[in-house]
Amino acid sequence: MNILSISHALGFGGAQLSTLEFFELLKDSIEIKVLVCDNATKSFVDGLSSLGLKVYRVHCVVKLGYPVMLLNSSVEKLVR
Repeated sequence: MNILSISHALGFGGAQLSTLEFFELLKDSIEIKVLVCDNATKSFVDGLSSLGLKVYRVHCVVKLGYPVMLLNSSVEKLVR
């Protein structure tokens, strides 16, 4: 099984900590790839990397307080 997790990761709190714990339990059973903003919180990205997960970054902007991930053709390859 393959999972592509998409998270802007612009902050680090309970949701990100729970995500890291969940991935730690699953990482040996399935392939997990994570898509985050290029300006994602370093502690979250470091946590993903320490689990040995493949992390992909895309450019993000914040508009009206909401993160917008600017997806490109390389992301389409991840979905396939």
